[in-house]
Amino acid sequence: MKGGAVIAAVVVCATGVVPISAQSRGEGAAPVPACDRPFYQISCAMQAAGITALRQVVLGKDDREIRYWMTSGYFFPDEVLILRQRGDSVTGRLVYFWAPGMLEQAFAQSRCREQEQWSTPAGGACVARLTSPIYWRAMVRDLDEAGLSMVPFAPVRTKWCDRTPIPPPPDDPDRLPIDRLCPMRFDGFDEVIEVKSATGYWRYQFPDFPAPMDIGLQRDKALREIFRRTNQR
Repeated sequence: MKGGAVIAAVVVCATGVVPISAQSRGEGAAPVPACDRPFYQISCAMQAAGITALRQVVLGKDDREIRYWMTSGYFFPDEVLILRQRGDSVTGRLVYFWAPGMLEQAFAQSRCREQEQWSTPAGGACVARLTSPIYWRAMVRDLDEAGLSMVPFAPVRTKWCDRTPIPPPPDDPDRLPIDRLCPMRFDGFDEVIEVKSATGYWRYQFPDFPAPMDIGLQRDKALREIFRRTNQR
């Protein structure tokens, strides 16, 4: 399964993650079907952990939720960094997701908080045990200074690819046109930002093949570096 399919499942079934707490468990939400089958669905692991869709979260006027996803569908764990801002206070956590039968006991013991682990036949989830302290308030400040708020207004464009078939040469007019091949990615991670505040919601996926001269490239690079401070890989 390519990473894009995993993200699609997140967006359609449960677009995002909220802090795992009694306040945000999303009681009353419609259950995700087929979670009793041994086929990886990140939405099922999210539901088991009490994680609800970011679009559905009701925030106070001074609240903001920022989420940074890294998903693959090949290399586990998939993960999301969750930052919740309430006025001047910021909390954060890193949540892992994995397919059934992968990264089970040994992974959970070494990488997960003991009391924050969940499992379903369709996948597991846990809150990561970080190896070093992270200053969440400083992270949010740095994201803002790097231009986070400008992303939905100036997203980096995907590199243009000419898909026009190559015509046959003059000396072989009966030859069929040759299709042009555009760059494709078959491994690695999809990276997505979600942001929700009292004023609205937006989502941005970092392009696999960005336009080389786009003015937003340095901004995106800075944002990635800040988000990856929690990288435990």
